[in-house]
Amino acid sequence: PPPLATFTDKSPVLILGFGRFGQMVGRVLSANGFAATVIDHDAAQIDFVSKFGFKVYYGDAARLDLLRAAGIDQVQMVVVAIEEVEQNLFIVDLIKKHFPHVQILARARNRTHAYELMSRGVTDIFRDTFGSAMDMSAELLVKLGFRRYQAMRAGYIFRRHDEMALRDMFPLWQDEKSYISRSKQIRQQLEYALTQDRERNSDQHAQAWHSSQASSNNDSNNGGSKAI
Repeated sequence: PPPLATFTDKSPVLILGFGRFGQMVGRVLSANGFAATVIDHDAAQIDFVSKFGFKVYYGDAARLDLLRAAGIDQVQMVVVAIEEVEQNLFIVDLIKKHFPHVQILARARNRTHAYELMSRGVTDIFRDTFGSAMDMSAELLVKLGFRRYQAMRAGYIFRRHDEMALRDMFPLWQDEKSYISRSKQIRQQLEYALTQDRERNSDQHAQAWHSSQASSNNDSNNGGSKAI
């Protein structure tokens, strides 16, 4: 494996894990002019991404000495993009204990993982596949007959509602009976909210169409009266 990295360039962001998730974060930052220090423990992965111009250091992000060497005392934010749940949580605990001033943005594999992160005081949580699943769902609604703006609104409402539900149900996540009961209530609330939004926007669209038609007819009539 490559030697332990010697960190010379300090960055405002430290990315731990540079698989498919971490790479996307790094690409967005780079494209917008922000540098990030990246740590990954997969030598083959580091060799691969370095061909595309990324500077990634080899090492175990669960090592306290490596985090210090990477300049975690000076960074503003740490992105914990580690895929493996137990290691992800171990690193979060390590950072919380030794570097409480650092803001953590954490990847979550699933809802349970998200609750584990929330129990540790992490508020900036991003669940795997959630965004891409929302994009696919919106496209599916279009193919099922929704207008595109309706599909996008439905996706937005679902996303907002689900993020609120995640936090609403957090106190119940270890009480299965209460959790399931509350989940059913929230699902009914979501279905009602989506139905109401569809009806409201459908009415507005119809009114706008009729107004447009009326305006067009008036213009035609006015034009006719002025004709020689």
